Amino acid sequence: MQYETVSFCYALVSSTGQIYGNLGNSTSCFSGTTPIPPHPPVTSTCAINNGNAINVDLGTIDRAQMPTTPGGGTPKTVPISVVCSGSVAASVKMQLQYTPVTMGSTQAIPTSTTGVGVAVSYNDAVLTPSDSKPISFIIGSNTVNLDFAAIRDPAVAVKDIAAGAFTASAVLVMTQQ
Repeated sequence: MQYETVSFCYALVSSTGQIYGNLGNSTSCFSGTTPIPPHPPVTSTCAINNGNAINVDLGTIDRAQMPTTPGGGTPKTVPISVVCSGSVAASVKMQLQYTPVTMGSTQAIPTSTTGVGVAVSYNDAVLTPSDSKPISFIIGSNTVNLDFAAIRDPAVAVKDIAAGAFTASAVLVMTQQ
């Protein structure tokens, strides 16, 4: 009886048409295929606020009533839409990027008015630039609620805070894991 060598080859084709297969040592296996990765590729994407800027209007604030800590007043809660599409839930790390100013014991986003900052909180904790919060999103619509509060530097006298509008800016970054 004579024995013949049999090669077993396989190939998987992704939704984008990429061919993955076993290269093996046999010349009869698919040539030019990419080895199957050890982990499946990320197949979901998310859009924050439909790609639009997040503008927050804190309304009229009496500088004499402005708290010196984030918990001292009533924050403005802003629901931020995150819509994910794909085939798997998205795990992200959320971070708020800004150059902080310290007001009392709180790091805040500096504003265009000396002595005033904006504290942003997630789940009742102020977000500092060194924080990275893990969040999981389902495929479909999700909401992240952030609280925004204007705070006054306790080292600055109320009379020294200019009246009028102020601006502040930070960058919300969600990095898929």
